[in-house]
Amino acid sequence: METILVVEENVQVRAMIQDFLSAQGYFIVAANNGETPLEIAERVKPKLVLCDVTPPRSNGFQFLSAFRRISNAPVILTSASTEEADKVIGLELGADDFMTKPFALRELLARIRSHLRRA
Repeated sequence: METILVVEENVQVRAMIQDFLSAQGYFIVAANNGETPLEIAERVKPKLVLCDVTPPRSNGFQFLSAFRRISNAPVILTSASTEEADKVIGLELGADDFMTKPFALRELLARIRSHLRRA
């Protein structure tokens, strides 16, 4: 079972993603306790990270920069922002993909599977 770290500020969105991906056979670790997303990533060593660019207690871009120093696991950024600059910054910092909210869960699953096949 592959571990996916979900870093999402919205509790309902995080729960929806967690429930959906768990039902697909993935082990989901959500960054919603006292630990920072980076601390969790160092501990669980996820095979993939799904990260909102504005999570609580940290900036998604800062997390991505720090995560890239410890792991090459695929990272899919998500954001409600449709700004091209956010997408470009995220991809230049090392994200593997960028999805604009709202997105379809089936498309998210397809992208996750695609990135895990190549990882």
